[in-house]
Amino acid sequence: MQKRKTISILINKKHQVPDAGHWIFDPESETWVENADLVYEQRSSYTLLRIEGNNKNVFHVDSFPRQGNTTLRSILLNVFPEMVMPDPMTHVTAFTKCAINNGEVVISTLRDPHDSLTSFISRALTDGRYDNHTRGNVFKHAVREAVLFYDRYLNFLIENYEDIYFVHFDQILEMYTDYICFSEQNNRVLEYLSKKYDLEFIQYSKEDQLKNPRRNAINYNSSTDKKIKERLITSKYYLRKIKKSYKLYMKILKIIGEDKKYEKVSGA
Repeated sequence: MQKRKTISILINKKHQVPDAGHWIFDPESETWVENADLVYEQRSSYTLLRIEGNNKNVFHVDSFPRQGNTTLRSILLNVFPEMVMPDPMTHVTAFTKCAINNGEVVISTLRDPHDSLTSFISRALTDGRYDNHTRGNVFKHAVREAVLFYDRYLNFLIENYEDIYFVHFDQILEMYTDYICFSEQNNRVLEYLSKKYDLEFIQYSKEDQLKNPRRNAINYNSSTDKKIKERLITSKYYLRKIKKSYKLYMKILKIIGEDKKYEKVSGA
């Protein structure tokens, strides 16, 4: 596949990573640039994608981490066998902007800021990201970077709202339930995508359903550390930081609530 031209997002000339996203530092301009080339580095090892299919549309599914993105991608690829989704998920807004500019069908997830951030920060504090961190309070540093990343992502989604279809985390959980019960054709979001983009559902016989329980194919489990979650909800620093996050979240929910294309999906 031909490498697509990427769009880099330039951030201020400080020698500190702007947020918890994926960045590379350009020594010539002394500028941090969002790493839009990460997708090419991960393509060979990433499995939740489909390079070829009979559907004429190309789909791009990505958003802020820890919002059910992997579960959503898994379900879509399983229930729509002709859905083309050629790129790995990198959580890089610059590459999502490329997908928009290329006319792809862009789908992003949304989740309550506290739930998203507690999950993200919990993972960051336990996966070794800050093992070599020596400056100041690691907890506050992790909170700061995560909230800045979340807010930047929400601002990007709001700015590009007209070119993105949104699926809320609660809808993904409902979709997961329908999926493991072989009831995906009754799911409002999946039905909408099927009709709008001419995607045929995969066909299963009753014998297939008995032989291949779907719970084994996609298993959703929360990995949030309970102690870290408790610490966050009692941290004045964290609670102060997420005020802006909630304003952005409520802003995009308001926009969606006023958009008629979501009426049938929400059941309104």
